[in-house]
Amino acid sequence: MCKTELDFALGYFTVFRKENLFISDDCPEEIRARILELWPKIKEETEERHRNGHFSSQDFFWS
Repeated sequence: MCKTELDFALGYFTVFRKENLFISDDCPEEIRARILELWPKIKEETEERHRNGHFSSQDFFWS
C-alpha cells in the first residue's frame, strides 16, 4: 500500500469524485482541521498530474 499525506485521517474521510470531500461526523476536530488544510494542495497537485497524463495509486480521485 502506498503512503499518502492523509494516512493519518484514514477512516475519517471519503472523496466522491474530485469535488466532493466528505469528512465523517465523528472525526476529531484536530484531524478535520488538518484534512481541510492539506486538501486544496493535494487536490491541485493531483489535478495537475492528471492534466499531464500521470496517474498514481496514491490519487484520492480520478478525473
